[in-house]
Amino acid sequence: MIPELGSPKDPHGKRDYTCDWSADLADDETLVTSTWEIFPENFGSNPLVILGSDIDDTEKVAQVYLDGGDPGSFYQVTNVVTTNLTPTEDRQSFILFIAER
Repeated sequence: MIPELGSPKDPHGKRDYTCDWSADLADDETLVTSTWEIFPENFGSNPLVILGSDIDDTEKVAQVYLDGGDPGSFYQVTNVVTTNLTPTEDRQSFILFIAER
């Protein structure tokens, strides 16, 4: 089951979100690449868009900066990563609800 984040995102606000991979990684394992996917993509009159992304200084937390979103809509946001020890991709997702505040 994909978790839903607690508070809705305002469609007019820009917010950052994180996926903390530290519990899934070995002590000497770090994130090498991090990409983000949104489903549904380009949905509605005000689609949810990625403004930027990064891996934090611990190299175990991926960050994404989001804007927009159609009020009343749910989006699945997925982080796809590779690490220094595993060349295959791994994924974490969360559900984001958009609501006027």
